[in-house]
Amino acid sequence: MDDLLAAVRRACSANTWSSGVELARRLEVTGVSADDAEIVCRVKIRDRLLPYTVTLYPEDEEWDCDCQTRAPCCEHVAAAAIAVKKARSSGDDLPQGRQTHARLLYRFSRLRGELCLKRVL
Repeated sequence: MDDLLAAVRRACSANTWSSGVELARRLEVTGVSADDAEIVCRVKIRDRLLPYTVTLYPEDEEWDCDCQTRAPCCEHVAAAAIAVKKARSSGDDLPQGRQTHARLLYRFSRLRGELCLKRVL
């Protein structure tokens, strides 16, 4: 994992790496699965409802993210690599992330004499 983290660091700009560090510190990375060949994580971004999926390939020092960046490495990959390294040095296999859940609520109101329904998270 050290070699992969070093490769990610080299591929990141200073701003990208800094953003990845902040995401990892805020516990925005949650591990999904891990085996010898690949590690899959989800990285939550504040302005986005669905998290990005990051796949790390430690043996090959490669990675993949479903974001739309054209840069060699994005902050989501940096955050995932940092969070996995930290989790493993703490004895865990994958990062746990922040455990928050959204609630779906229904709001009823009247508009010009008609009943209106609004769903909110």
